[in-house]
Amino acid sequence: MRIALAIRHDLVFRSSPSLRADTSRCSRLAKEAGRQPQQVSDALSNVDRGIRAQLMTFQQTIEVGTRGRGTYEITSQVAGVVRAAAVQCGIAHVFVQHTSCSVMITENADRSVRGDLETLAARWAPDGDTAYRHDSEGDDDMAAHARSMLAGVSIGIPVGGGELLLGTWQGIYLWEHRAQPHTRRVVITVLG
Repeated sequence: MRIALAIRHDLVFRSSPSLRADTSRCSRLAKEAGRQPQQVSDALSNVDRGIRAQLMTFQQTIEVGTRGRGTYEITSQVAGVVRAAAVQCGIAHVFVQHTSCSVMITENADRSVRGDLETLAARWAPDGDTAYRHDSEGDDDMAAHARSMLAGVSIGIPVGGGELLLGTWQGIYLWEHRAQPHTRRVVITVLG
């Protein structure tokens, strides 16, 4: 309870000077936490309301059509959602709603990097391995699930000045692991 209170105290103090009254109340109540847990709980509830009033959340889902296995840059679509959110400082969370593709940040200048990643993925999870039991949708079925698990289905990118804070050579990609074309849903949530 005291750790959570300390974290929330820091967040409130930095996020809004108008909440300093609640902050000092939480600090005072934290010292008494062992004797009066209900007051600490009440204070945390007040702090939570203050934090929620200061945070802004914006969410949009985009669809990405793939032509089969490979990488598809979605940096501009994610940046468009961040601009629409009008958040100056925060984080953009990008999540793909599927189990046979991934999202990643990687090199955007030299296409051979993404080709090499495909080569590595084929080594990690080869198509048609006879040890696989799950192959109801073809030889690439289980391999696509394994590649998705290894590469990941979500990423977070800092937002500053209303823009994605990506490095010079970084791009955001949907990585399709299935051989056949698919339409993929990507949820972009901007918090700030």
